[in-house]
Amino acid sequence: MTEKKALVIGASIIDLTGSPDEELIYGDSCNGKIHVSHGGVGRNIAENLCRLGISTDLMTALGNDLFGKKIQFDCSNIGINLRSSIIDDNLATSVYLLVNNHFGDIEFGISDTEVIRLIDKNYIEHNSKLISSFNTIILDTNLSKETLNFISETYADKTMFLDLVTRQKTHKVKDIIGRFYAIKPNIGEAEELTGIKFEQQEDLLRMRDYFLKAGTKKIYISIGKNGSFYADSEECGFVNAVSVIPKSTSGAGDSYTAGLVFAYLNQQSSAESAIFATGAAIASLLHGSAANPKLSENFIKEIITKYNICSQNI
Repeated sequence: MTEKKALVIGASIIDLTGSPDEELIYGDSCNGKIHVSHGGVGRNIAENLCRLGISTDLMTALGNDLFGKKIQFDCSNIGINLRSSIIDDNLATSVYLLVNNHFGDIEFGISDTEVIRLIDKNYIEHNSKLISSFNTIILDTNLSKETLNFISETYADKTMFLDLVTRQKTHKVKDIIGRFYAIKPNIGEAEELTGIKFEQQEDLLRMRDYFLKAGTKKIYISIGKNGSFYADSEECGFVNAVSVIPKSTSGAGDSYTAGLVFAYLNQQSSAESAIFATGAAIASLLHGSAANPKLSENFIKEIITKYNICSQNI
């Protein structure tokens, strides 16, 4: 049997998360809890894939500092291979400062990710032999526009998944979106990429047509509390929203992307992939971290059954 493996190229970040005990009062301090954890979209996706039994390499950039050593140690324990990652003596490991509101939703965040710029064309060329050994590659838009363009052009024969990260970063891939086999924007990112404002179901179909015409094969658009929309050239539809009380919403989207990759490697349809990815995202919401330590294929299937996650073609 062919080994199921994936290469993730993207950011590794230390997350500093503040959660207030009561409603935030702007301009004032408040009591709460501050949590330190490992994050970064690329690293989060890699952890989820590893916990799902996928042999995973992560190409990232870290500072040769305490936070960088913490991420290396954690990745080693999880089983994420960092053999080609950059450990730099001059730049600090990326840090993401996140503040939640008292409902557990993100209020604001600040990222310091300068070290990720070291993943550039020269670095990619230097590691071309390793990259070429993978058929499935996952990228995040923390990478520079130039790096995303170079990778997607150079490895056009690979199956590439793209996580958009934030609406602000969609400009990096707007002109090359068709190079990616599968994309996972939220509704805001999809609006930014297509120029189509979402107001009704017909707008999602217009977005689907835009992406398919560009060359993208699989589209998965999260619509927040309204669930998610999936589409390819043969089917499209919705996966129902699930009501859970999240410990934190940070990282759920990364778990969703990992679920899509796992489903692809197991030859699932777009609808099946969206259902499985939703289960992975809920696992993250329930635990309050980017990757639930209990994560496994069976655990996600239990969540799908418990919350009656299903699809409806349109």
